[in-house]
Amino acid sequence: MKKISPEIKLRPRRKDDESFWREVFYDSVRRHFEALNLAENELENILDFQFQAQSIDYEKNYPQASNFVILYQNKSAGRMIHSTEQGDLHLIDLSILSDFRNQGIGTKILEWLFEQSRRTKLPIRFYVEKMNPAFRLYERLGFKKAADVTTHFQMEWRDDEKVNRDI
Repeated sequence: MKKISPEIKLRPRRKDDESFWREVFYDSVRRHFEALNLAENELENILDFQFQAQSIDYEKNYPQASNFVILYQNKSAGRMIHSTEQGDLHLIDLSILSDFRNQGIGTKILEWLFEQSRRTKLPIRFYVEKMNPAFRLYERLGFKKAADVTTHFQMEWRDDEKVNRDI
């Protein structure tokens, strides 16, 4: 268990977290599919297919990734996946359930990642959808656009004094 703040902890994902993992995924992507006006069972089928595809992709491309359940006041509030396999501190997924958003959880977790970046001398990188409301948070915290990739931006944060520039 990693203590981020008095109210926020990261607990390693366990096998019995599968339904929660799926719930967080559904909560974070459902808005993309609601405009299709599908019947609930059709929507659930699409979301399930997308969840399975993402899970396979993450396992294939980030086999050594660290998977955490985010706890806020000891309640499961989200998930975070990160990896250092590709020469950076790659934030693969940071998703907070809707009911827990706008309470500073994401900010505290990113500040914890800044500490990890400084300690390991690795830049933090991730992709974010251009229309993601959290984009403003990332810019406010000092992330810069490193690339424009169709529907996403690649974001990067470096501690200019300490990050190894040879990466």
